[in-house]
Amino acid sequence: MWLRNRSRDLVRNNPYACKAVEELVGNTVGTGIVPQAKTGNAGLDKIIDGEWQYFVEACDTPQRLDFYGCRR
Repeated sequence: MWLRNRSRDLVRNNPYACKAVEELVGNTVGTGIVPQAKTGNAGLDKIIDGEWQYFVEACDTPQRLDFYGCRR
């Protein structure tokens, strides 16, 4: 527990430690999960992947958020 507390304090008070954690998270997680169809049928996968962009924009009923905004 003391190690966690000291690490959090270091990130809060040292800009180098803060940037190191931000870079680690950014390089590990990146842009997040990107769905990709894998049905076993290449033609169907291409159609599904092509339609994904339309779904991303229209998945929220009141049209306030896109798919990635709804995930948060």
